[in-house]
Amino acid sequence: MKKVIKSLASAAFCAALSMSFSACSDDDPATPPAGPDPVMPEPTTQWASEGYYKADIYENGTGNLWVGLVSTDLVYDADAETYKGPGEIIVIDFNTALAENPDFAQLTPGDYVAADTHAQGTINLDGESYITTYDADGNDTSLDVTDGYITVKLIADTYVLEGSLTTSAGDTPIYYVGKLSFFNRSDEGEMSNLTSDVELTSLTQGMALYAGQVFTESSDYYMLVLAGADYDLWSNYGTSPAVNFGINVAVGSNTGIPSGTYDIVNINEADDLPAGTAVNGFYEPSYGGFYGAWYFDTSGGTEAACQTGTITVDNKGNDEYTISFSMKDGYGHTVKGTYTGTLSVEDVS
Repeated sequence: MKKVIKSLASAAFCAALSMSFSACSDDDPATPPAGPDPVMPEPTTQWASEGYYKADIYENGTGNLWVGLVSTDLVYDADAETYKGPGEIIVIDFNTALAENPDFAQLTPGDYVAADTHAQGTINLDGESYITTYDADGNDTSLDVTDGYITVKLIADTYVLEGSLTTSAGDTPIYYVGKLSFFNRSDEGEMSNLTSDVELTSLTQGMALYAGQVFTESSDYYMLVLAGADYDLWSNYGTSPAVNFGINVAVGSNTGIPSGTYDIVNINEADDLPAGTAVNGFYEPSYGGFYGAWYFDTSGGTEAACQTGTITVDNKGNDEYTISFSMKDGYGHTVKGTYTGTLSVEDVS
């Protein structure tokens, strides 16, 4: 059954100003001058960032989320499946306030200290926070954080993270200024942080993986990935926007996706998954996987599990396709686009 989420609430803050009045004056009390606006520091350029929210995984009444800071000097070598540096990846596992809506979690400003209590305002130890260093050949050394602190500020929509983390190699200063988006990995909410409709106009590559019978004996399953130029289809990761689909086709259709219109159905509510249907987007944390219909934009900090809609496939032969899609996430935002080109079809059954 679809989980019910709380509506996103705006936090309202009130300040009471205590003023004293002179007994010998009828003048109105003077209004204190407004303080200066917070100074926006320059965004840092040596770090790319990613963040994930996992809700109350420690059952301690706190919201667990982690921030990954990736040195922009690192280059990912897809063949070797490693980063080449020199550079670092710093993972900081925070315990913060529970999010009103897990799709739009935030890191609460304040001081965070390393501890193993999972209390709000702490940084988790025991291997949950760590620093991995890569050399020019891709060799890596990963060291657990054993102590440290981070002060978090939020100025408008820009985060400032400043502090120091201790490993067996010593202290590492931390300074980051920039945006942070926390993708929902809590298995709660709608698994979408879209705030408007999306139309993809720069899809340049695609891959279809034939997986055979996966969810039902009534149909075979294709995992379909369409993406822009800067995207690794096999790792399903990159800076270009991308969409994923789970397509149910006739049993034995291992040479390509048959032409037709595929209607997205909810895998938890459907009696079966016959050919001609597609699977809604869902995340299964126990398997660490994304299944069905998804939209990803890593550089834009947005993603969406799509719950309804259609995917129309025109198989022209010789692995040439035109694929059009129009889908909606759980909030009603539309994700649509068209891809015309070659699909790399692989049998991974």
